[in-house]
Amino acid sequence: MSIVREYKKLDKEMSKQTYKEAYKPLNTSLKYISMVGNLGSIFLGSFFISDLLSKSIGNMWVVWTVSLILLGSIELIKRFIFDRFSLEFLKVKSIFKKSVLPLAFFSLCVIGMSFYSSLNGAKEFSTKNDQITEVTQEDIGEYTDSLTTMYNTDIEEIENEIDFYKNKINEKDEEQKVINESLQERGYLYRSEKARNKQLTEEKESLESKISDNEDEIEVIEEERDTKIEEYEKEKEGTSEKEKDENKNDSIIFVGLSTLIEFLILIGIYHNKHYLFKSYKETRRKISNDPNYQRWYLFSDIMDIIYMDSKEEMETNKRLPTVKNIWDFCKAKDLPMVRNDLSEFLKLMEGLKIIKTKGSAKFLIRDFEEAEKALENHFTEK
Repeated sequence: MSIVREYKKLDKEMSKQTYKEAYKPLNTSLKYISMVGNLGSIFLGSFFISDLLSKSIGNMWVVWTVSLILLGSIELIKRFIFDRFSLEFLKVKSIFKKSVLPLAFFSLCVIGMSFYSSLNGAKEFSTKNDQITEVTQEDIGEYTDSLTTMYNTDIEEIENEIDFYKNKINEKDEEQKVINESLQERGYLYRSEKARNKQLTEEKESLESKISDNEDEIEVIEEERDTKIEEYEKEKEGTSEKEKDENKNDSIIFVGLSTLIEFLILIGIYHNKHYLFKSYKETRRKISNDPNYQRWYLFSDIMDIIYMDSKEEMETNKRLPTVKNIWDFCKAKDLPMVRNDLSEFLKLMEGLKIIKTKGSAKFLIRDFEEAEKALENHFTEK
C-alpha cells in the first residue's frame, strides 16, 4: 500500500468518520451485552421468585415456569419503558418535563423490582449457610450416634454386671429375711444362723461396693464419650464458621455481579438510544446543510418509489413505469423536486448499472439492496 493511500485511510479514521461510523461497534457490543444482562437478571431473579412461589405451589415445574415467565415479562417491560424514557429525555434534556417524568417514575419502579429480585436471587443462589449448617449437624449427629453405640456396648456390659450384683443382693436379702423370721419366732438365733447372717451382711456390703465401683466406671465412660462428642462438635462448628465466612465473600461477589448486570442493561439501552438520536441529528444536520446529502436523500426517496413492489423479491429485468408515471408517483408523495431532478436520477441509475434502457423502455437489473448500496457508495465517496 502506498504512503498516500495509507494516509488517506488514517485520515478517514482520525478525522472523517461520522459519529455513527465511529461508535457503531461500541453500540452493537453494548446492545448485545445488555440483552445477555437481561438473561443474567432473569437467571438470578428466578432463585428468589421460585423460593417465594414454592411456599404455596408444590409442583416445581409450575414454580419455575411461572418464575421465568414473570421475570421475562418484567425484563421486557423494563427494556421498553427505559427505552422510551431515554429517548424522551434525550429530546427535552430534562427529567421534569411532562413527557419524561411519568416514564422516569415507571422506569424506576420496574428497575427497582428487577433489581430487588435479581439481588435477592444472587444472595439465594450464592448463600450456602443453611446447607453448611445442615451438613455440619448431620456429621455431628452421625458421629454422636456412632460413638454412643460404641460406648453403650461397654456400658451395657457393666450394667448387666450391676444387675447381676443386685440380684445377688436380693437373694441374700431373702435369706436374711428367713433368718430374721426365725429370730422373731424363737427369740434367738443359733450360732450357725448368726454366723450366716453376718456373712450375708458382709457379702451384701461387698456387692454394693462393686455396684458403686461399676456406677463410677459408667460415669467415667459417659464423661469420656460426652467429652469426645463436645470436642468433635467444636471442631466441626469451627470448620463450619470458616466455610460460612468464605461463602459470605462469594455472596458479596454475586451481589456485586447482580448490580453490575443491572447497570450494563441500563447503559446498553441508554447508549443505544443516545447513539441513534445523535446519529439522527448528525445525519439531519448534513442533509440540511450539505447539498450532496440532500441529493442523496431525495434520490433515495425516488428509489423507494421505483422499487415499491420489488424490495423483497425482484424479477430479472423488471420493466419500469414510464417517466411520466414515475413523475406522477413522486408528486403524489410530495417529494420536493423538479422534473430535472428525475432526469438526473435516471441518468445516475444508468451510470451505476441499476437501470438499463432498451429502446424507449427502462428495466431494473439489480435488486433493491444492491441498488441502495451502490447509491450510498456514490455519494459517500465524493
